Amino acid sequence: MNTQIALEYVLSFEELNHKNSYLNKLSPLTKILILAIFLLTNVSINKYDLTKILFMSAFVLYLFILSPLPLSLMIKFSLTTSLFIVPLIIFNPFLDNNVIKLNNVFINAGLVSAITTYIKFLNIIICTLTIISSTNFKDLVHILSKFKVPKELLMTLLLMYRFLFIFLHDLLQVQETISSKRTCYKKITLKDMKYIISTMFIRAINRAEAICESINAKGGISSFHFKKDFDINKHDYIFIFSTIIYIFLVKATL
Repeated sequence: MNTQIALEYVLSFEELNHKNSYLNKLSPLTKILILAIFLLTNVSINKYDLTKILFMSAFVLYLFILSPLPLSLMIKFSLTTSLFIVPLIIFNPFLDNNVIKLNNVFINAGLVSAITTYIKFLNIIICTLTIISSTNFKDLVHILSKFKVPKELLMTLLLMYRFLFIFLHDLLQVQETISSKRTCYKKITLKDMKYIISTMFIRAINRAEAICESINAKGGISSFHFKKDFDINKHDYIFIFSTIIYIFLVKATL
């Protein structure tokens, strides 16, 4: 992926949490609780129970409709991450030779488990994307602080997130510098890669020293406070209550 496209991709994802969708209006604490309940339920469903998995996918589709996440971005991210799960499940039909009955039709159990595993994976990816796209990253860090996550780890997460934009911007500058010195620039060679890596390494050290000096000037990590109160209104309670009822019905009755 071109560096300019990658930077625009990350920036567009960052801007989603400022849109006026229904999920954006909910409290971050509500969304984290919903995500946790969904993930635990989704993983616990039997790998041969295709019906329950599809009902869980219906809930994911509902979240997607309420979120600011564009369809194109969701499809692109889902297809990209699918490269990690497909090699793990592609041999299921050959490793699991059992036969199960599904709607009066006998099907290879390995094929069913491969399909349900893939759908579970997509459910997790899309559900997580909808929550992240509708929630400010700082708010997510504040929520984690309520669960007694160490302050050092929270600071690391914040710095890594902010450093991502700086890294892409610096990488873009280096790439433009290389291309401007070539009249027929087409691709990055091994020599170019050595230059990029060494330059980025030096810049990373300088950035790290500047950040460290800035933190120390403000009193160190101990001076940072992550605690923040989030208002939970009736819409949050309704959403949590309806989600728990739906998931309970899917888990217990189907």
